[in-house]
Amino acid sequence: MDEVKEIEEGKDEIEEECEPCDLALTIATITASCELVPNEKKEECWQLIVPLEEKVEGKRKEEVKPEETLAKLIKDYGVETVEKSIKRLQTLFEKAKELAGIKDENKESE
Repeated sequence: MDEVKEIEEGKDEIEEECEPCDLALTIATITASCELVPNEKKEECWQLIVPLEEKVEGKRKEEVKPEETLAKLIKDYGVETVEKSIKRLQTLFEKAKELAGIKDENKESE
């Protein structure tokens, strides 16, 4: 329960830089978004993940900017595609919080 308390207490703080987190979140967003594109475009879409995975695995020394990779995803496959995958994650997260017994303060005040 201490972990939940720490998360709740820190939720208004500005997030610190976390390259491994950014890489993992970008890989997940690309993976989910690519699932929404037509089958004939999926392989091409998934190629956006390669430089990120190589960075995570230590195979790539040069910098990889997750925000630039996400920008390419948006340009190539549409902002709507990416927004759908992010909204789906938000929905899953809300359901998980509910199952974990965490109440959403915003919903309570409505």
